[in-house]
Amino acid sequence: MKYPIHIGIVTYNSRDDIEMCLAAVFQQSYPDYQVTIVDNASSDDTVAWLQQRYPDIALMVNTENIGFGRAHNQIMATIGQAHYLALNPDAILAANYIEKLLDALENHHAGWLTGKLLLSDGQHLYSAGHALLSNGFAFNISYGMPDSPHFNIARKVFGASAAAVLYSADLMADLGQPFFDEALFLYGEDTDVDWRSQHRGWNCWYIPTATATHRGSIANSDFQAQAVTNRYLSIIKNACLVALFVRHMPIMVLHILLRLILTPQQGWAMLRRIIRHLPTQWQKRQAAHYDCTRLNTWHIWSKQQASHQPHTLSQRLQHFWMSRFESQNRQEN
Repeated sequence: MKYPIHIGIVTYNSRDDIEMCLAAVFQQSYPDYQVTIVDNASSDDTVAWLQQRYPDIALMVNTENIGFGRAHNQIMATIGQAHYLALNPDAILAANYIEKLLDALENHHAGWLTGKLLLSDGQHLYSAGHALLSNGFAFNISYGMPDSPHFNIARKVFGASAAAVLYSADLMADLGQPFFDEALFLYGEDTDVDWRSQHRGWNCWYIPTATATHRGSIANSDFQAQAVTNRYLSIIKNACLVALFVRHMPIMVLHILLRLILTPQQGWAMLRRIIRHLPTQWQKRQAAHYDCTRLNTWHIWSKQQASHQPHTLSQRLQHFWMSRFESQNRQEN
């Protein structure tokens, strides 16, 4: 069955990005789609510009920043049965992006798909899909690597970045609402969907003929701590039970203790968020479906994927200490 396409964009002080994003959207070769934008209480002129330039676009304006996933859920609740393209305002789609993903959706019977996401220079990759290591850490395959023929092969991947991802109507119906976990205010919502979709037997496809650029941003220390906390909340909900208690829980406890010693502000924020959301995450876990054999296969596959994004333990520790060193230098200067 063919479903309509709905594009959802969440803005937050996105005036510098949204103009080029929408210009690319309205140049798509596939003509049959609708666009809805949710603004999360921007303090710049994003809303005024949208109302003036695109008065016919469905625009929902929140009085507070309710987070990435909750805002997308807000859109999804209004669209009925439709494929959903979650699009970041700093992403610029090639003219055939939607058309290529729709063709692949039908050919591969995929649950969700991503194209080749390039950094703003158009020469280096942002993501060729998600990989997930056995420690629960997800990373963007090929991040920061020069584009090459090696990345021109369509294939199954563990998951996809929500910067420009197409979720099928059937996948959304299977996972139900709320589609994105609203406990994860910002960061990791797409990986949480990856976990849940894989457990339920869905396949994600990387389609390199669909290309887009994504500027992205570097999170400050507070947001980095929030991203780690969200990863732990997702692990609590989605990891297989033995792995949760044998592998993940000891690492979580040790990491939070180290954070409390080295970065007390972020450590306490992480601890408070985990304590606050632990009961609901555990409750969600009780009703979930788990395919641990399938997940272990993806862990093995993920170890073989290349990326310049720090993803091994040693790389992440090095990145942490370098970030602290640079932060201390900025404060002293």
